Amino acid sequence: MKLEEAKKIVYKIGFHKGIMNQNCGKYAGMPVNKAKDLVKKELIDGGKAEKFYELEGRIVCRCGTECVVRVLEDQWFVTYSDQAWKEESRKTLEGMKIIPELFRTQYDNVFGWLDDKPCTRSKGLGTRFPWQEDKILEPLADSTIYMAYFTISHLIKKLPPEKLGEKVFDFIFQGKGTAEAVAKESGLDKKDLDAMKKEFDYWYPLAFNVSATELIPNHMSFSIFQHTAIFPEGKRQAGTLNLGMLVLEGKKMSSSKGNVILINDMCDKIGTDYVRLFLMNSVEPWEEMDWKQREIDKGVEKINDLLEWVEENASESAGGGALDEKSLGQAEKWLLNAFRKRVNAYLDAMEGVMLRSAVQEMTFKFAKDLLWFEDRKQRENKALDLYITGNWLKCIAPFMPHIAEEMWRHSLKNKESIFKARMPEKAKADPMIDLSERLLETAAEDVRNIMKLTGKTEVKKARLFVAAPWKWAVLEAVKKIDRPDFGLAMKEAMKDSAVRAKGNEAAAVVKRLAGKAMELKETEKIDELAILENGKEFLEGELGCKLEIMKEESAGKEFAQKAASALPLKPAIFLE
Repeated sequence: MKLEEAKKIVYKIGFHKGIMNQNCGKYAGMPVNKAKDLVKKELIDGGKAEKFYELEGRIVCRCGTECVVRVLEDQWFVTYSDQAWKEESRKTLEGMKIIPELFRTQYDNVFGWLDDKPCTRSKGLGTRFPWQEDKILEPLADSTIYMAYFTISHLIKKLPPEKLGEKVFDFIFQGKGTAEAVAKESGLDKKDLDAMKKEFDYWYPLAFNVSATELIPNHMSFSIFQHTAIFPEGKRQAGTLNLGMLVLEGKKMSSSKGNVILINDMCDKIGTDYVRLFLMNSVEPWEEMDWKQREIDKGVEKINDLLEWVEENASESAGGGALDEKSLGQAEKWLLNAFRKRVNAYLDAMEGVMLRSAVQEMTFKFAKDLLWFEDRKQRENKALDLYITGNWLKCIAPFMPHIAEEMWRHSLKNKESIFKARMPEKAKADPMIDLSERLLETAAEDVRNIMKLTGKTEVKKARLFVAAPWKWAVLEAVKKIDRPDFGLAMKEAMKDSAVRAKGNEAAAVVKRLAGKAMELKETEKIDELAILENGKEFLEGELGCKLEIMKEESAGKEFAQKAASALPLKPAIFLE
């Protein structure tokens, strides 16, 4: 194996960096990667070499049968080498949305080297080749604009095929002629022609052709070429979504290699909606996904817990009425704010087809919010539950349609389908609410960490000291610098007279905050004392001890040294 790997490395370096030596005649001094094709052409043209076709490995049909490959004579080709066609297709590509954008270069490169491609075969299912009836169109030559046919398939199947001449399709797909003229010539009813034209015009241009990144050199590029050749400019392909491959337990899934898991088997095992969700949850669509059943099973448990919460709260909130935000307690305001942040991020992700990010916002990240809220909530609010569960179901519906529909109708008592409801719109989230709640969360976490480090299992009282105002002035100075730099931060901070008056103490605070310059950019000043006092009862319940909260500058001599270590959003802590 090591010898084989070494050979590959040597061959790769030789091809990309090698230079033809002095014994190579007219090719001497030429890069190997350029000389290769020239030498090959010279040998073939001179009758000194023949092309020998060798398969890279075993080829297996989707039915499981091993394939035998042969070179056909009398072959027909699609002339993708035609330069005028290439240039027109490049114009189409320039106006397309490529997801992700990083694959645009690959498409452009493929368009450059794409050559004539065989388009017929002699056996199998398929459309007869019109210029040679004993031939059948090869699938890749016949499967690049089928989406256009899908737009009218439900209508055209009701019509007599003998009346479906070229002018019928020219009218529908290219807008040539009138319905009256085509109806008269074909014998079809004008209303049928108008109906098909209306359907096609509604669905086209094709928003996205969706397939694997491995198909960019063939099917995906062929589709752009074919749409360019056949349809008028306003009906050509508008985008591509390029999917990563699926890996099964660390090994590449491939029907040709027999390493597959059937989608029906996956659905039977965990359910259709869960398969949809986890196919989208693991990676973004264009990344390679490794389906690991053990990890999926763990994820199913977490999703079930979340669904249980939604089901319970949806059932209890039915008829909860309009949401009155002014009546909400602090914890409820935080949950509403956190949910709106999730929805906003979800909508942004969906717009960019970042499906994993969208799923994560509405499932695992939202579930984490709920864990905190369940400890914090002060009272039930049916209107809030109704708002959140209803909008959550709308967001999750594209991924778990059956479950979403079931809860929408039966738990929330809606009469119409969830798929007739409008998706939630972006709502302004208040960063101050989030910051306030985060202060309580970090304070509780810091107390626990100190107890763990000191080995204390019980604490009678915890004293929290909030940072003095001049330290917030330091934070504002740090926010103005563009990188974590003590010198820059110090220079900015010293512009404030209250900070200058603190001398070395100020320098120590600047040093501690300067390293966090980037993460502090969005931090706004909050009333830490008021927030901690408001959440005092909750924190005492969480920590199992009494709590005393005071300003740093109000600490007596006994606690002055400890209080001096307080930073904005990071109270100093003394345990008794």
